[in-house]
Amino acid sequence: MPPVLPFKPSTSEPVASTAALAGLATCPGCHTVEPGLTMEAVNAGATWQCARCTQRWNASRLDRVGAYMLWLSKHAVSPVDLATLKASGM
Repeated sequence: MPPVLPFKPSTSEPVASTAALAGLATCPGCHTVEPGLTMEAVNAGATWQCARCTQRWNASRLDRVGAYMLWLSKHAVSPVDLATLKASGM
């Protein structure tokens, strides 16, 4: 059996942060980056279909998803709160 070679540490940035810095459109569903489309173009009216999950996206739909995520963050029950509610009999 050949010897196992150690992995070299990565010198590149994660895809998500690279895409965010470049302003590339990213599917909120599966986080696939659309390499040829910037968020500036989306805000100007461009739409795209995600190559991975086939969802269609535009600025309006992205705004709605963002608003829902904000609402969810304020209204979601954390696992600790849920355990407290169950323990108190509610």
